[in-house]
Amino acid sequence: MESIRDSWLIETEIFLYSKLNMHNEALEKLVLISIEEKNFNKAEEYCQKNKKDELYEVLFRIISRNYQVNLTMIKNKTETEKFAIEAKNNLYKIQMLNILKRYGENITLDPFAILELIPGEWLISDDNLYLGSL
Repeated sequence: MESIRDSWLIETEIFLYSKLNMHNEALEKLVLISIEEKNFNKAEEYCQKNKKDELYEVLFRIISRNYQVNLTMIKNKTETEKFAIEAKNNLYKIQMLNILKRYGENITLDPFAILELIPGEWLISDDNLYLGSL
């Protein structure tokens, strides 16, 4: 695994992680790919293929953590760097909302754990989640 880690064999690396039940590592890689491609379909397909509903919560946790890391990094950046980070965070926001919409009624998504992961600057109403201003 060490010899292919972070190489052009990323698809093989993800496949091997899957076979070794190292789903967190596979989803970490897939989230990085998703940000580059601006599309989280591969990450969601991974959760579906592995038929483990708890992987959606793992995916949500990874995205939420990356979102929070970006928020802390943004403070000391130039305007250009801030713009790039905000663009990534916008993709993370959209995906977190998509996970909640698509899989929110799934009983394996622990509502208490998920609520703790929703960023504090988001406004919650009775009907929907609305993104507040940063």
